[in-house]
Amino acid sequence: MELAAQDAKFKHSQSVRGTENQDGGVLLDIQQGQCFSMNPIAALIWKQLGQGCDPIKIAQGLARTFDISLDQASTDVQELIQRLTQLNLLRDAKTVEPSLTRIHWLKALFRKLWRHRERNGADRN
Repeated sequence: MELAAQDAKFKHSQSVRGTENQDGGVLLDIQQGQCFSMNPIAALIWKQLGQGCDPIKIAQGLARTFDISLDQASTDVQELIQRLTQLNLLRDAKTVEPSLTRIHWLKALFRKLWRHRERNGADRN
């Protein structure tokens, strides 16, 4: 299987914090309030994607290191990329992501406006 976007580069989403451990790794999305665990291979792919490594080069490295076919390694990398992207943990490096500061500012503004509305009886008819 050929990786869908051969020249694609990826970045970790700004709201994701990660740590590696002997079992692989853990990702925490502070925006979604969710935690995800990864096995050692997924943690390796995650780290390399975050460093801007090309998915094809990652698959080639996996194939050599673990003595598996390039086809299998490519499929594994592509499936992980798709899953991480669906979960909003990984994004295309070309995509502009709003800063967390802006997101938090907008959420705070919305909460303030909502409280003001409730205090002033805007819901009363």
